[in-house]
Amino acid sequence: MRMEMGEMTIFQELLLVSMGKRKALSRTASEAEWEEVYDLSIKQSMLGILFIGVSKLPQEQRPPRKLLMRWIAMSEHIKDDNEKKFAYCKEISEWFGKKGFRACILKGQGNALLYPEPGSRSCGDIDVWLEGTPKEVAHFILQMKPDAELWYHHGHFPKYKGTEIEPHYRPAWFSSPWKNRKLQRWFRSEAPEQFGHELADYGFAVPTTAFNLVYQLCHIRRHVLNEGMALRPLMDYYYLLKSCQGNYPDVLPLLKSFGLMGIAGAVMYIMREVFGMADAELLVPADAWRGKTMLEEVYLTGNFGKFDARVSEAQRNSKRGRFLNRVKRDVRFFAQYPGECFWEPIFRTYLIFWKKWFVKAAAKG
Repeated sequence: MRMEMGEMTIFQELLLVSMGKRKALSRTASEAEWEEVYDLSIKQSMLGILFIGVSKLPQEQRPPRKLLMRWIAMSEHIKDDNEKKFAYCKEISEWFGKKGFRACILKGQGNALLYPEPGSRSCGDIDVWLEGTPKEVAHFILQMKPDAELWYHHGHFPKYKGTEIEPHYRPAWFSSPWKNRKLQRWFRSEAPEQFGHELADYGFAVPTTAFNLVYQLCHIRRHVLNEGMALRPLMDYYYLLKSCQGNYPDVLPLLKSFGLMGIAGAVMYIMREVFGMADAELLVPADAWRGKTMLEEVYLTGNFGKFDARVSEAQRNSKRGRFLNRVKRDVRFFAQYPGECFWEPIFRTYLIFWKKWFVKAAAKG
């Protein structure tokens, strides 16, 4: 269902209650409204976060008991899942280390640690950046899983205790060949510090704040342009900014060099309008033009674009349908992100030939 901003009042208010920026809702929501908020919190991967707000509400403003019990059960499941994932991150990092690859956990549990209540953040698979050349890492992946699918930045890997593991040989990429070359050069220069940035209390490495301020904007832009995205990665970025306490590393030259100022301005708009961040705390000035479009897409598409009513199941399950959907998104965002949208179909065509070469080269080692 298409959700206009004016319809999001209860959801947004509850989010602010969860963040400690409100003490209660402005009014008591109806049972139907609570069901809608619950469903939306699932689509936006915010179920555990919003339950913090539910637990803070005055008794008379809380959801109906049946829904509340369901919410409690799901929140406990998210907490348990987080505990397991923290342990898994340590275990797989040690395992990769024994195989000769230092590991750095991207996003996920590293982001969760920035939250006031880390166990409230919904978690998924484990993205792990491995130290080595793309061919070296891909060769190792194929040794462990000969039929593994390899993409430009990561490959499939055997599950660990039922959890998807995505080993990365590149944290992210750009479609523009010149910007991508520059980005990959920066990743290589920053790699030693990231692999050495281990959290002693948890036993695994995570990126530094300065690295994440750039890298996670790349990740956000990629998901927004390619398929859609939930609100959770944006909340991750909010707590990343808050961890800086207003003293940001000097990353603006990098954002300008990589062409990330547009997405940064859009994200800052959401930081201000949704999460209540003050203008003085923003990394760059808020860009309302791009920000409103991004926020509309977030509410329309949900997690990984799975809830986008504009895309049918038939389109999702066919190569032609996915191709056409990507073309439509390139056209939709072209005015706001012309460079990336122009190069995206060209880069996608290039990858068809690149992949054949890369798989053969990786298999030989």
